[in-house]
Formats: sequence, structure tokens, C-alpha cells
Amino acid sequence: MNAINPNIHMFRTRKNYYVYDTNRNKIMSINKSIYKDFKKIKKGKIVENNWIEQMIEKGYFSSERYKTVEHPKTKNLNYYLDNLINSVTLQVTQDCNFRCRYCVFSDGSSNRDHSKKKMSFDVAKKSIKFLINHSIDNSFVSLGFYGGEPLIEMNIIKKCVQYCKIHGEGKNIIYNMTTNGSLLNKENAKFLVENNFRLTVSLDGNKNINDKNRVFKGGKGTFDIVRNNLLSIKNYYPDFFEKNINLSIVIDPRNEFDEIKELFYNGDFLKECRTKITFVDDEYLDNRIEAKDNFEEDYEYEKFKALLYFLGRIEKNELPKLVLKEIDDINSGISQLKYEIDKIYEKTHHSGPCVPGTTRMLINTDGDFYPCERVKENCEKVKIGDIYSGFNYKRVEELLNIGKLTENECKNCFAHSLCDICLVAVIDGKKDDITRNKKIEKCLSTKRKSEEVFKDICVISEVSENQLYII
Repeated sequence: MNAINPNIHMFRTRKNYYVYDTNRNKIMSINKSIYKDFKKIKKGKIVENNWIEQMIEKGYFSSERYKTVEHPKTKNLNYYLDNLINSVTLQVTQDCNFRCRYCVFSDGSSNRDHSKKKMSFDVAKKSIKFLINHSIDNSFVSLGFYGGEPLIEMNIIKKCVQYCKIHGEGKNIIYNMTTNGSLLNKENAKFLVENNFRLTVSLDGNKNINDKNRVFKGGKGTFDIVRNNLLSIKNYYPDFFEKNINLSIVIDPRNEFDEIKELFYNGDFLKECRTKITFVDDEYLDNRIEAKDNFEEDYEYEKFKALLYFLGRIEKNELPKLVLKEIDDINSGISQLKYEIDKIYEKTHHSGPCVPGTTRMLINTDGDFYPCERVKENCEKVKIGDIYSGFNYKRVEELLNIGKLTENECKNCFAHSLCDICLVAVIDGKKDDITRNKKIEKCLSTKRKSEEVFKDICVISEVSENQLYII
């Protein structure tokens, strides 16, 4: 057999050996001998293996690679920006009444700090008009309010909603807000309910856990007031509470895992709410976060329950919300493997980036445009325009095609079809810049995650005898 350079990835479970053919998007179960031969091939050696030769004749294990890294929406980028914006978030204030200990804004060391800056109604009107004028082909659009703590500027929020009702020009405008929940009093809640706001409320757990990090300016805990406000909404507006409120929970691994787990099984009303769960990001903190003893081990056991769900051993309503992300990851992997590729196109790009400016564009207090609220406003390279001059189309194209930072690596990467690396992940907070090194760092973790998803799918197949698109 001649020398070949297939774009493949080998891995194993406790029971079997596997190879993933990237160019065909197929996982194949192989024996130990074939696994060893693929190891040799990856090192540039020539091997004699009849099975591999037969599969090559059938179109598998091709040495072809994509020629260019380019996002498929690049060609029509101007059309998307001019006609298909679907969401804008207004940073109505940079002020906040909290000083959360993990917040990147609390001390200004990595981003803007909590200042008294607020958005004028003139900037807000121009922003809303920009959304309306650049969403001609969207009948539904989303207008969000963000801070700081947006409810500090409730008056401008009310003015914006009224302006939308007058100048919405037939648009169905959906309002949303991310809030710390401390100002969800009866008057504010009534307005939000009447205008069908979608709310994301931050609350990290029970009183002991929440009040370690989420505190007022003076250091007092915030749990009691947020919990009481939420319970009041649940009492007076039960349908709204069920349909329109999501909780954002940041897990700090320095806490006892059993206490965190108890929250999701029996924690007051938290078990009834839809939740978005993230872990404390220590990139901008002075010290790295060291997880509590046995935290990782205990968390992995909870993740194991996700596999039991796929095997029919656990109902979904029995799963802790801690592992619902794992369910989504496995389902995404299974969906990806449904489609066998029969042709390698010249251009490719990993699937992580959204089209900057169309999906959840942030307009800050000064009227500057950013791809979303998660990017660093100190990084000049992520500013994509403003309400006065419009979009910087060239800048948007560059940010859409962040795969070009690692073009050669992307062409040879087995995980590009599952890659979720977005712009936020490649910003080096210490340099306020977009860097190749930061992208490479994220690539490594993405490959590990992709392999784990493949392994989970294969283990489910081994135990259930359901091949799940494995040949």
C-alpha cells in the first residue's frame, strides 16, 4: 500500500478500538491490529493492510484536505448585516449595585469597570431605529437590555418599549433582559410582565453558596432579596414565572459538591426553572481557582447519569440540571454523525462563530457596536461599528473568519465539524487582542471535548447494541 495521509482520529473505549474518518464523517469500529496500523500511518510509515486498502477503494481514508478556511456566510455577509439582524442588546448602564467577586467588571482589571455611564435616550432611539432598518427580512426581532444592572435605568427601558410600540413598523419585537434580580419589585415586575419580557435572573444557589460571591457593594449577601422577588413573581404571575424566567447559575468548584447537587435536586423553586449553568472563569482573577477535594470525581459521576439516560435507565426528569449540557453535547454529536460526507469542498470553517452583528449585537452606552455582551470592550479589534457610521464590514468579515488564525491546523483537524470556538474564546484578556496562541489553546480543549463526545456515543452503542451511525 502506498503512503497515505488520511484525516483521521483514533481512540478507544474500555471495550473497543475506533477510527473517525473526518473526510467521510464516520466512526468505524476496528480491531487492535488495524488500530496499531493506523498509528504507524499517522507517523508516515507504509503498512500492508487489506482491510484499509479495501476501504480506500470505497472512498474512505482519503488524503484530501480543504484548500481554504472561509466561513460559508462570507459571500453574502453584507446582505445579512443589512437585512437580517435579529437581535440587539442595549447596554443601558455600566453601573451595578452588586460587586460579585468573580465578575470581570468589578475591578476593571480585564474589562471596563462599573462606572456611572448610562445610555442617553437619543442613543437608544438611534439603536432601535438601526435594528428596525437592518432587519427588513425578519418579522421577529429581539431587543435586550443589559448592564451593569439594567433595572437601575428602568425609566429609559420604559421609554424604549414605548418607542418600539410607536415606531416598530409592523415588527414583532421580543424584549429580554439579564438582571441580578434585586430590583424586581412589584412595580418593575408588573411592567415586565405586561410587556412579556424574557428574563434571565442570576442566582448561584442557596444562601450559603450564593452569598459567598454575589454581594452588594458593601459586602452584604444578596440571596434573600433576590429569592423573595422571584417568589413574589411566582405568586402573582405564575404563568409568566414558568414561561419567561430563566436562571443563570455560576458554579464555583470551591464549594462542597454535595451542597451544589442538593440545590438542583431539592432547591426551593430552582428545580422548577430553566437554567443556564456555567463555571467560574478564573482567567481574569488574581489567583487560579482550586476545586474542592473530590469535586471533579463527584461531578464526573453526575455526568455518568447522562449516559444512563441514553440507555433508558433514567428518565430525563430524574436528571440533575447539572448534566443537561452533556445531554445536549451527545445529541449534537449523534446528529452530526447522521450525515456521511461524499465530497470534500474547497472551503471550510469550523461552526463556532455566529455572524457578528446579527445574532446578539451589543450596543454600549456610547453607541459602539460589539458582536455580543461577552466580548471585551477594551479590545479595539472587536468593535464592529457604531450608530453614527454603521457597520465596519471589513472588521466583521475578519471576525467571522477567525478560523484563519489557525488555517493549517483547521484543515487537518478531526474536530472541525463539532468545533464551537467563537470569537470570545480567542480574545487574550491580558493583551486586549485576538491572538493565534489563544485560539490554539482553545483548540486543544475542543479536541478533548470532541473525543469525549465520540467516546460517549461509542459506549452507548456498545452497551445498548444501537450502533448510532457507527460502522
